[in-house]
Amino acid sequence: MFLIRTTLILVYCLIFVGGLVRSTGSGMGCPDWPKCFDMWIPPLYEYQLPHDYQEIYKDRGYQDTQFNAAKTWTEYLNRLLGAVTGIVMLVATMASFKYWRRKRKVTLFCTGALLLTITEGALGAKVVFSHLAPYLVTMHLLLAFVIVALLILALYHSKNSTESYTISFRTRICWGLCMGLTILQVILGAQVREGIEHVSSLSELGYVLEFHQIIGFLIFACNSFLVYQIVGEADKKSPLMVRVYGLWCVILLEIACGIGMVQLGMPALIQPVHLLFAAIIFGVQVDIGVRV
Repeated sequence: MFLIRTTLILVYCLIFVGGLVRSTGSGMGCPDWPKCFDMWIPPLYEYQLPHDYQEIYKDRGYQDTQFNAAKTWTEYLNRLLGAVTGIVMLVATMASFKYWRRKRKVTLFCTGALLLTITEGALGAKVVFSHLAPYLVTMHLLLAFVIVALLILALYHSKNSTESYTISFRTRICWGLCMGLTILQVILGAQVREGIEHVSSLSELGYVLEFHQIIGFLIFACNSFLVYQIVGEADKKSPLMVRVYGLWCVILLEIACGIGMVQLGMPALIQPVHLLFAAIIFGVQVDIGVRV
């Protein structure tokens, strides 16, 4: 269980760092994969590169791009964290086979997460080779969310006693709607982030940003109703209460973060925090769903 929890934390860290790579424009900091400028340890200074590196990597958009050590190392550290996460997940999956006879789901969920992590790595390479194709970047992000869900399910089923609560059908429908809205919001958020690179002001994003803001309001309203319903139907002293109140608090932080980004002109350091909050909201929703 410790390994699964550690892997989950690493995946959340990876989502944050991946968001940082995107927000700082470091996605092409390393023009090749898995090496970086054909090196296992990236350069710190331009003189460490071949004099004609711009010509060598011109098909990767380096024709008129100057080497930037900060972007290169941001991207490379993202890859290193991904490799560490993959290794820990492999160990966690191997350890999960001790549950095979009595809690087979733990092994199946861990194995699924491991396979998707391998796929995620291959997709990351494809993202680099495609020059950050928007649809691949979005798929890369959504796959990370699926991995989060599988790890949470594995963690839940690995416990000696699993909590279960009976709630009404209406509350279950509300939970499903909340999940759907969260996934839709993540996709829209990726489109907003993509659009930022092609406009001079946020007002030029038009309906994409407006729709993103409307869905944000619906998420707040729907999840508030979900919290209200569960509080009215479940035991007030149950661990589930911590999760539903925590969900509501993180949503408030997410909204505040979103408003702050718009007001401050989408600062690069707040964007990955915004993404991390979205991933936490999704994870808590999955955790609530498996218990009810």
